[in-house]
Amino acid sequence: MKKIISYILIFLLFAGSICGVVFGIMYNNSFPDSSIETPVEPEPEPEPEPEPEPEEPITPNFVIVPIGSLYISDGAILSYNGSDKYILIPSSYSVDDYGWAIEGDDLQITSIAKRGFYRGPVPIFGGLKAVDLSETSITTIGEEAFANQGSLTTIYLPNTLKAIEDNAFMGCHRLTEIFVNSYEIYSQLLSHDSCGFLIASTDRILVNSAIDDGSNEYLNSSVFSKSVEGHYNVYTS
Repeated sequence: MKKIISYILIFLLFAGSICGVVFGIMYNNSFPDSSIETPVEPEPEPEPEPEPEPEEPITPNFVIVPIGSLYISDGAILSYNGSDKYILIPSSYSVDDYGWAIEGDDLQITSIAKRGFYRGPVPIFGGLKAVDLSETSITTIGEEAFANQGSLTTIYLPNTLKAIEDNAFMGCHRLTEIFVNSYEIYSQLLSHDSCGFLIASTDRILVNSAIDDGSNEYLNSSVFSKSVEGHYNVYTS
């Protein structure tokens, strides 16, 4: 009888040991091992901010117009087919064997024909922003030469200029800065009908100090305040 009781006790001890081991394994597996580091996913890098659009230059960077972008005949610019916004018109050109204008210095550009830079019939946006004629020998800007160039803000007139024909700057509502180097044009400002569209919305008229003798009653009236900037007398409305 004692042997039976001993066997039962041994069996219970053995069974208890096995249950303890199994329970311990289950308990340990139910919790993560703190000694093992859980990999941390890296935070996504922020997207780079888009680069700001380049601002329009404060001082225009003029591009010399290739002769191939101008249709020239007998010294007159008849049309322009370029896409640059800030243009400097060359002073001279040559002619090839077929009569087409090419780069060169045999002939002078002396005028802008009727509707030479006309932008029409309706658009008032886009197109030219600044035109420099100061290096040319142009004497006449023809009728409606720059009509409807609604983005044109600045123009440099040559010292050879003698006449601006009717409606040459009609529709140039943003033309706010004019550089005058010709005494003939200086004396015609406001007093000549053709200059009306030229100064209609102008904020600044810059007159070469070498030709500003005080004889222009319009510029020297109380309408403008006068200052000096480089070689120019600046009249600001």
